[in-house]
Amino acid sequence: EDFADLFGIEGLMIQRPTAAIIHLDHLLHNFQVIRKLAGPVSPLAPVVKSNAYGHGMVAVARALSGAGAEWPAVSLAEEGLELGKNGLAGPVPVLGGCYPGQAREIAASHLTPVVATPELVHALNEAARVPRICKNGKDDFSPSGDDSGE
Repeated sequence: EDFADLFGIEGLMIQRPTAAIIHLDHLLHNFQVIRKLAGPVSPLAPVVKSNAYGHGMVAVARALSGAGAEWPAVSLAEEGLELGKNGLAGPVPVLGGCYPGQAREIAASHLTPVVATPELVHALNEAARVPRICKNGKDDFSPSGDDSGE
């Protein structure tokens, strides 16, 4: 059986027959090791971007959340919206770029964008709710309307 048959890829010439096969039980074991090393008070946000690197973003995020991961992090707002559509609620850090045109969807969801431009801050503030943003690159997912002076 060749690579294309193994993974159900038809009509594709495989130049680099490389595959990463992740066993969910091994992933959960590794998460528990990291959880133990980090300690119980350190929140963990495993990154499940790019469809969890081809292993099923929703399934992996759900399993990690069930194992105690506080926030499944994504790269794109679209990925975070997909998690929300599949019942994964809570603040979802969006680590990649977001655009002002996405502000309404971001504000209507539980996404926590990393904000890199004043235009995005303005667009989010104009949207339906006060967004939760990561300020100044810190791991501080506070509402932007807090009284911290930052």
